Amino acid sequence: MRKLKIIEHISLDGVIQTTSGPQDDFPYGDWTAPYRSPAGLQIVNEMYGKTCDVLSKFTCPESSVRRTW
Repeated sequence: MRKLKIIEHISLDGVIQTTSGPQDDFPYGDWTAPYRSPAGLQIVNEMYGKTCDVLSKFTCPESSVRRTW
């Protein structure tokens, strides 16, 4: 059985944003970075540096797994 790890990028006031850069449609890309502790940065880097399975409600059209119902 695999372990389930969840990464949520959410501030204490409930703002949710990915750790993306200014290329997104949000003018303040990754505004949380200056407030992240060294320990927090290490955790983010370790998690994004690993391969993983993605749980999602959407499937890519190119996927070999198709719904049959």
